[in-house]
Amino acid sequence: MKNRIEATTGMKFTPRFNHILDRFEQHFGSQKDAYEEFAQEQFCHYMNIGWIDNKYAAMDDFYPPFEAELPFPTGIDGNRKGWLNLCPEIGDFKKPFILWTPMDREIWYCGKDEIEIVQNVIHHGYNNTPYYADLDFEFLKSLDVNLDQANAYTYLDTEQENSLPKLPIDIPFGYQYEMTIDGVGVLTKEEYFSKIDSHQSRKLSTEEYIKLAQLYQDQGFFGSAMFYLKEAYFRAYLRPISVELRLEILERKADLYTAMDRIAIADVVKIKIDNLNQMKNGLQLNEKYIYWDDFFHGWNWIIKLKDSIFDNTQIDQIYFKAKDAGIQVQRKEREQKPSLDFELNFPFDIDKETKIKTTMEIINAILKDT
Repeated sequence: MKNRIEATTGMKFTPRFNHILDRFEQHFGSQKDAYEEFAQEQFCHYMNIGWIDNKYAAMDDFYPPFEAELPFPTGIDGNRKGWLNLCPEIGDFKKPFILWTPMDREIWYCGKDEIEIVQNVIHHGYNNTPYYADLDFEFLKSLDVNLDQANAYTYLDTEQENSLPKLPIDIPFGYQYEMTIDGVGVLTKEEYFSKIDSHQSRKLSTEEYIKLAQLYQDQGFFGSAMFYLKEAYFRAYLRPISVELRLEILERKADLYTAMDRIAIADVVKIKIDNLNQMKNGLQLNEKYIYWDDFFHGWNWIIKLKDSIFDNTQIDQIYFKAKDAGIQVQRKEREQKPSLDFELNFPFDIDKETKIKTTMEIINAILKDT
């Protein structure tokens, strides 16, 4: 079973985690049965996950942190479980295991030791999932898993947009850890952090974040620079920014990961950059009126209106034009004025270039003469 899971996820698990997978196979008698008990599509069982996926599969859908390796979808609202590869250059670093919930913009910390992870995940599912299957407690006991000793998940609400508590990780000697608004943080060598910066999360403009990052990068403070780029990138999830600014953030992040000798993570960022450039090159974007958001999930394409340049009457006109055109449009009431998100649905087999072209034709037609 472990070979199948490693091949699917693209991960190399620790010997202890592989031992747990072996014990599942021994206990349930076959690779197929063990796999289904560990993660089955019909309903969640021991690990409370729906299926097993590639560790980077979530990168195309939402805004997961690039340190995240999330091979275990729950099957609910894009939620995934997996590890944060905070310190890839240290082979025996115990990576924290998380439940990542993009719709709610939350991260739940589940532990870092393999038995602790399994214990907490099973305990959480058993107590919070009404359709959880019966468990073999004697089998769990043989794994040294004691649900009575499980800890509740540590909850980080990344939507609150202020400083979050640090994850309870083991910080290697000579390293420093600073938390960021994405609930992940930056863990790297002490020498890569400025001693005069408090590294406190605060609301700045995207341009101000980039300026600070450039300042620190020029001084060799790669950790401090990454701190501000992570702040900028995640806040772009909460407030749309232009494609150009998003690309600048990503290109700087790729350079910093490379400088910190985190080549595999830099390569993931570069794939995101390539995808963003390909979409941008095929996109006739009317940036006067709309933001483009690279949220592609299955066959959905999201466009966000720049509501600040329209009055409320115009927003109403755009809303009803979109509805008449058969577009799913979500009107969100704000304190000053409403905002609009357009969502277009396409057959699954239509390529991205066609989706982009069709989307922009429809949106530009709606905005015309408004």
